[in-house]
Amino acid sequence: THAHLNFPAFEKDLDKVIKRAFENNISIINVGTEYKTSKRAVEISQKYEKGVYSAIGLHPIYLVYNLIKSKLKEEKESQVKEENFDEEKYKKLINSEKVIAIGEIGLDYYYKPKGKRKFNLLKERQKEALLNQLKLAKKINLPVIFHCRASHNDLLNILENINFKIEGVI
Repeated sequence: THAHLNFPAFEKDLDKVIKRAFENNISIINVGTEYKTSKRAVEISQKYEKGVYSAIGLHPIYLVYNLIKSKLKEEKESQVKEENFDEEKYKKLINSEKVIAIGEIGLDYYYKPKGKRKFNLLKERQKEALLNQLKLAKKINLPVIFHCRASHNDLLNILENINFKIEGVI
């Protein structure tokens, strides 16, 4: 449902990848996972008149990186910085008509920190940020792109208990 062409792996051949997609009649939704990659997704989408769109959001891993960094592969550590969801900062990226969704947002309990207290903190931080991003999506009338790993029951519970309708993909 989406791509991450804003990641470093595509720096050298981004235009070639997009050209191949266009040649095969494929449009792209380029999705952010933190502020930096969300901003980059918007910049990439603005380079193309049509066929490349963006989604902005804060992936749950970036909220709790300091709690789980010992569980992640070493090469990822140099790329990841913990971030808090700042609605005002993300809202500034929405000024582009190429932003068509809020994402990639959700819950991810796959990497568990040691200790119950830290794991509960991880879950609470992710749930709070998810709710704030859902409210932003509702406020600006955009669908969401969900990420859900090892957290299905909590995500379903949140979606069943919010007092507004939200659309998106998971």
